[in-house]
This record gives sequence, C-alpha cells and structure tokens, in this order.
Amino acid sequence: MSLEKIKNAIETLDNLKDIIEALKLIDVGKIDEAQNILQSLIEKDPDNALAYYILGEVYKIIGDLAKAIEYFEKAMYMTGLFSFSCSHLICSNFIKGNFEKALDYINKLEKYYPQPTCISLFHKAIIYLELLNYEKALEALDELTKINDKFILPWEIKALAYKNLGKYDEALNCLNKIIEVKPNDLPAWILKAEILERLGKLKEALKAYYVAVELNPKIKWIYRKIGYLELTLGNYEEAIKYLKEYIKEYPNSIRGRFYLALAYEKLKNYEKALELYDEVIKRIEEVGNNEVVLTNALLRKARILEVLGRVEEAIEYYNKALS
Repeated sequence: MSLEKIKNAIETLDNLKDIIEALKLIDVGKIDEAQNILQSLIEKDPDNALAYYILGEVYKIIGDLAKAIEYFEKAMYMTGLFSFSCSHLICSNFIKGNFEKALDYINKLEKYYPQPTCISLFHKAIIYLELLNYEKALEALDELTKINDKFILPWEIKALAYKNLGKYDEALNCLNKIIEVKPNDLPAWILKAEILERLGKLKEALKAYYVAVELNPKIKWIYRKIGYLELTLGNYEEAIKYLKEYIKEYPNSIRGRFYLALAYEKLKNYEKALELYDEVIKRIEEVGNNEVVLTNALLRKARILEVLGRVEEAIEYYNKALS
C-alpha cells in the first residue's frame, strides 16, 4: 500500500471516529458538542456526506428547520444518501409549510426510485390535501391503497378528501370500509355522523354520534350534536339531558344554551325557557356576534310572552328582534 493510501485510510478512520463520537453525544442529549465535532469535520473534509446528513439531523432536533434543510440538501446529491436526505427534506419543508418545495422533493425521490413507495405516496397525498388539491390527493391515495388496502389511515384521508369535494357517498364508502376493518375507529364514526347529518339522514347520524360517545364519553362537544339532533327529531327530554352535559363542559356556549331553551319551550316549561333565552340575549349583547341567534332568541321569548298573555312585553321583544 502506498503512503498516500495509508494516509487516506487513517484520515477516513479518524473521520469515522468523529462521526461515532457525534452520534454518541446526540444520543445523550449533548447536542452542542456533537454540532461542534461535525462542523470541524466538515471544515476538514468538505465532501463528507454523512457529516452533512447528521448535522441536518442536529438542526432538525434543535428546531432550526432552515439550517436542517440546508444541510440535507448538501447531503442529498452525495453518494448513498440521496433517499435519506430527500425524505428528511420532504418532512422538514412540510413542517415549515413549504408544501410546493416538499412536493418537488417527492418528485425527485420518485425519479430516484421509479416504483412509488407507501411513504412517498402518503406524503404526496397529505401535501396535496394541504394545497386543497383533493383530486391529486385522491390519485395518490388510490395508488397507496392498491399497494396495501388494510392500512386504515389512507382510507380516512380519502374520506376527508371526498367530503371536501362534496362526494358524500364515496366518503361514506371509505368510512364503512374502515369501520369494517376497525369497528372502534373513533374518527371514522365522527366523520360518518357529520356526513350523514349533512345529507339530512338525521336518525343515522344520531346513531353514529352515539357510537362515538360510547367509544369515548369524554368528547363532550359531541353532546351538543346529539342534543341538537334529538331536539330536531322531537325527543326533547333526551335533548335536554345531553345539552345539559354539554353546557357543564362548555359553560360559555351560546348556541348550546339556545338549543336547551328551545327544548324546554317545546315541553312548555316556559319559565325555564325564558330564563335561558335571557342568558343567551345577555351573553350576545355582551360579546357581540351571533346576530342570527340573538334575533331568534328575541323572537322565541316574544312568542312565549305572547302565549303567557304578557302582550306588552311580547311587543317589546318583537320590536327588539325587528330592530
């Protein structure tokens, strides 16, 4: 072996020792020391792709995504690290909100690996969703589900994309497939309930919301949905039960109180209904907004006062609603 080759071998070994030392320091949380070692190594060996790559990881750990991207890009075209660096560049740009740039790196990765992978297709679908390009997102998800149709998350994203496109039947088909594979999938039941409600299939929506509550009783915002649907379907006692639970969790909810007042009104418990309508009116007048709810609360109160024979008060509230 020539003297030059021996010298190069020793340098390579020294560089490898530095890399190992930097990795050990990262493992125990000594990020600054690792960073110094890697920077020194790059000054000594500017073509050390692994040093650039690990330094990109270091900057990612400390939250400096701009620097992480810079070092991953330098490592990307160096031998053997293209795919790893490209994957990190996709993630880093996505986190920063640089969706077009992330998509560009996905396309580069797919040129490097012509056969699309589950990871690249998944990244592509998520990015197209962020860019509100639902058709392109669905194309990527269709390819992904052809590779592995038992992977549930793509079906959930497909359902969301179809929902945003207004293709509710296709969305429900995706959700039913998820529920068939995983009957206790909470997001699938919630999204199914929301779509059924939007389609006017209130009884089916209510059943789906009840399943969601059984799966996780702590998700109290669903109680307002159940209360509203029970109210709409004429089940006033059930509506009151769930709306009361909802208001315990969200005491400042104006719409929740309005629905509760309406349920009491339907049961002809006018005293309780008036009390709640007064709370709604007072809260809206204090915080503003919700003009539609305010008008409805004033009209409902006026109507109750009229039924109770308190005509002058009723006229006053009719006038307030009109103004």
